[in-house]
Amino acid sequence: MAPYSTLHLVARAAVAAVARANATASNETTAAAFQASTLPPFDFSNVQFVNGTDAPRLGEVLLAKLSHPSMQMIHVFQIMGIYFFVFAILWNMPYVGRILDPLKLIVVTFHEFSHAVIGKCTGAKVESVEVTPDQGGATRLRGGNACLVLPAGYIGSSIFGSTLVFCAFDSTASQIAAGIVTFTMLTTLWWARDNFTRGLTVFWFVDVTIAWVTKGGAALMVFILGVGTMSITYSFWDMVEDLIRRRVNHSDAAIFAKRYGCTPQFWGVLWFFISLLFLAFAVVMAMIVWP
Repeated sequence: MAPYSTLHLVARAAVAAVARANATASNETTAAAFQASTLPPFDFSNVQFVNGTDAPRLGEVLLAKLSHPSMQMIHVFQIMGIYFFVFAILWNMPYVGRILDPLKLIVVTFHEFSHAVIGKCTGAKVESVEVTPDQGGATRLRGGNACLVLPAGYIGSSIFGSTLVFCAFDSTASQIAAGIVTFTMLTTLWWARDNFTRGLTVFWFVDVTIAWVTKGGAALMVFILGVGTMSITYSFWDMVEDLIRRRVNHSDAAIFAKRYGCTPQFWGVLWFFISLLFLAFAVVMAMIVWP
């Protein structure tokens, strides 16, 4: 759990972002719309302070949003629920489940990209990033800190997914998220050494572009939410298949266990719960930050 002072900084940043957005939008048209609305936006100026500090009670803000959810928020949660339901039904279904492969492959790309980025940050040389049609992947590094690089795939893909879910609550943020996805694809394309990975990254680059211009960008929010939900779902199923059903000896958790002790299942479950914390934090912050 983050230190209390860190939560204060996060709270202040969230409040400042909303205050700036409200100040920009406070013209005559917006004011008239707010007066006509039966559910006015939450007033942060009335939030009580804690222990004499300027950190608001985030619980009160969250309860206010839950009591009066916007249509946008309800819409996002509905779509997310549909995605989770469809993914759970089709995940291991023979033949029909193959329609999920394109989304699974983009999450594998996030997984390998996370290995490469953390490796680069810890002084490694990235020799290649590879994604295979059977949803496998490999990142070849020279050097780096293995203690950070090995869990980066599972946790990194979940961070990607949580960030995309957070951005899916707002149209402008969805465009920023699309830029993050595009940057990831282009960077992976730079590191790719096989034609399948190159073709996959180009395919998703084009797909993001099409979603951006379709229906004024509305399709982009649905696309970003789908990729984010898949990233979180894939992290769970990948651990189940590698550590419980198949017990893959060369999985990230298995290699980590050999080097640093405990069992692969322990590390896999730990990384999964860390991923859930990122998801919960992303959803809570989305409900607090976005009007």
